Amino acid sequence: METNTPLNYDTRALIACTDCDLLIQAPQLKQAENTSSTALCPRCNAVLLKQANHSASRTLALAIAAFFMLLLANAFPILTLQIGSESISCSIFGAADTLYQQGMWYLSAIIIITTIITPALQLMILLYLLIPIALGKRPQFIVVPMKIFNALHPWSMIEVFMLGILISLSKLMGMARIEPDVALWSIAILMLLLTATLSTFNPKKIWQLLTPAHQ
Repeated sequence: METNTPLNYDTRALIACTDCDLLIQAPQLKQAENTSSTALCPRCNAVLLKQANHSASRTLALAIAAFFMLLLANAFPILTLQIGSESISCSIFGAADTLYQQGMWYLSAIIIITTIITPALQLMILLYLLIPIALGKRPQFIVVPMKIFNALHPWSMIEVFMLGILISLSKLMGMARIEPDVALWSIAILMLLLTATLSTFNPKKIWQLLTPAHQ
């Protein structure tokens, strides 16, 4: 059930409507049990803010599932190539190591950073912030983890890596027998879970923990 919450303006902040560019004072959402609150633009009726009930718990569950998929994606091969009587398995670390051995260390570093380190750091920061909140506590540190989380966002490129895998598979189909492995499906699920996690994560709720009312 969803309710449209009347706009209770906070004189300390201004926001602009993304549809009509109307500049108004930031509404405060009041949320009832088992409902979600939505603030609408008074000019064009576009959604200004939307806050779902128990969003922190939902984001935490998605982050845990995504972290598990990330472990599987790095622990197992992506695919196995069957060429004649030989079988060759390829993993994320194996692909990065092959590029490094061929002198393309910069590509190797990009793969490690964008598909392993960045998603792992993002998920660990979310778990650090959301687990205490789920337990009714306040994370000890907020500012630095949130700044790191925001800085990491442009460097998470699981989708690009997945696209590269699919392009490679289309080119190799006529040359060898390809058997998708656990990591390939894990990366596909990880991509969806990361998107869902980031879309449900509400940074404003984390920053609000720094206000005197939450201390």
